[in-house]
Amino acid sequence: MIADLAGIREAARCPPSLSSEGRTGCRLNSSGWSRRFGRFCNCTTSFLCITAGSLLAMFSPLLLKWLIDGIIPQRGMGLLLVAVALIFLGHQGRVALTSLGSYIMLSASQKWASPLE
Repeated sequence: MIADLAGIREAARCPPSLSSEGRTGCRLNSSGWSRRFGRFCNCTTSFLCITAGSLLAMFSPLLLKWLIDGIIPQRGMGLLLVAVALIFLGHQGRVALTSLGSYIMLSASQKWASPLE
């Protein structure tokens, strides 16, 4: 009975290519502290991407203020094109960062849920 449990533990810990006879106690990198650290990194990266995307959402109103108060009264066409390009890039950056953060969190949750299947 105890030998059967040890064999089950060994099979669960090692893939079939590593659990050949004579090799006992092998551990993969995906177990223990490295797996928890990977979860922490995924959550932190996702949080930072979503936070940076949210901060970029505050970029457009500041650019619009600059556009209305400074560029339009001076009739500066060069600065107008720069402001429009910055507004566009700020919006696209916000969408890209929040999407990347959501994708990282989705892939991390799928990796965490796959052993439960």
